[in-house]
Amino acid sequence: MNTNLADLEFYKRWLPQNKDAHIRELCCGTGRLTLQIAKDGYDISGIDNTSSMIEQAKVKASESRLEVEFIEADIRTLDLQ
Repeated sequence: MNTNLADLEFYKRWLPQNKDAHIRELCCGTGRLTLQIAKDGYDISGIDNTSSMIEQAKVKASESRLEVEFIEADIRTLDLQ
C-alpha cells in the first residue's frame, strides 16, 4: 500500500482558497490524499470503484476522527450533478 505523501504538496497547490468548496477526489484508493486534505479543513469526498479500497479509506477516516464521504462508483459513469 502506498503511504508516501511526497506528492501531497503538488496537489495542495491546486486546491481552492475557499475551504467550503466541495472537492471530489477521483480514484481515491484508500484515501491517502483525501484524508490529508480533509485534515486541512477542506470539504472533500473520495470516489473509487474498488470496494476494498473504499472500506480501508472509511476505517482510516474513522481512526482519524474525520468525517469524509467515500463513494464506491465507476468515475466513467458517475453523475456529478
